[in-house]
Amino acid sequence: MTNDALNQSRDEADQTYEWKLQKEAEFWGTMAKERRKGGIPMTMDFSRATRYRVRRSVLGWGDYFQDPALEALTPFGRARIKFVNTVRNEPGKRALDLCCGAGWLALELARSGKHVDAVDLSLEEITVAKEYQATLEEEIPGRINWIVSDLNTYVVDEGAYDQVTSWDGLHHVQKIDALCSAAARSLKPHGRFTLSERTWGGEKPSKRARIGRYLEEHLWTIVPTPSPMTYRRKFKQLFETWKTVFRAKVLRKKNLSVRSQTRVEGFCSPFEDTSGPEVLAAVRRYFDIEKIESYGGFTEEILRSIYLPRVLRIPTVLVLGWLDYLVVRAGLLEGKITMVYARKRA
Repeated sequence: MTNDALNQSRDEADQTYEWKLQKEAEFWGTMAKERRKGGIPMTMDFSRATRYRVRRSVLGWGDYFQDPALEALTPFGRARIKFVNTVRNEPGKRALDLCCGAGWLALELARSGKHVDAVDLSLEEITVAKEYQATLEEEIPGRINWIVSDLNTYVVDEGAYDQVTSWDGLHHVQKIDALCSAAARSLKPHGRFTLSERTWGGEKPSKRARIGRYLEEHLWTIVPTPSPMTYRRKFKQLFETWKTVFRAKVLRKKNLSVRSQTRVEGFCSPFEDTSGPEVLAAVRRYFDIEKIESYGGFTEEILRSIYLPRVLRIPTVLVLGWLDYLVVRAGLLEGKITMVYARKRA
């Protein structure tokens, strides 16, 4: 390849990456605005979140039902409460919240008196978070310093923090090993890294992950869900999955092209599932892991999307949620969501 061709290839790659960054920031900014309509989302204020239908049809996604009281009765909801209480009660005043999104975890840390550097790619989403927090009448003992940055290139203050946190965002980071290394350097001796992340599958998912994925997709097709996820649309998606599996496994077709929702329909996160198991591998490389918990073997998205009267939705969610927990706990399926409690390696 000539130097001119090589430089052109690099320029095109840079343009593609910059385009993805822009779309990623726009997507989550729009998502934050849509979630804010009709109630207080848990992604913005965990302590004051309300029960309401979160509408996402403008993004092409199905609506879901936020019900904090009901979630608190599920295994994942109980684990989330424990996660929040743990990070709030960690010693020290300085905290770094990576992939802060609409700021719910940073807000909880500030409520416990911590000074938080909250980092995210989306200026629009951070703006939504700041506008919401400006409406709070309570006195918050800590403070939040909002930072807009690409976490693939973010430069940390070394040895500055007592704890680092992240919730459901690191799977969007390409250079996850470098970021985890930076997180370790940013911590004071014996500092803690506490995160919850999607670590399911990857490019070569395990058999348990594949079974869970197919089980979730078929169950998702069967249960009633709100618009725009109609049965017609869901069965069409399931048929496409069957067709792809048939061509790959039976006809042995390779390199099957999959239409990009990001470019064609414009509503998907370009960096969704960029990392998966790599997140956990990177954390293991730079930290001593004290505890790992896994959730969501086949119902992660389904539980909040079941479209039934609440009197029927409550028992359905509880039965499916606890069944999922037991199946993952028994090792029959691989949990999609992993909560990690780790300490900086001495």
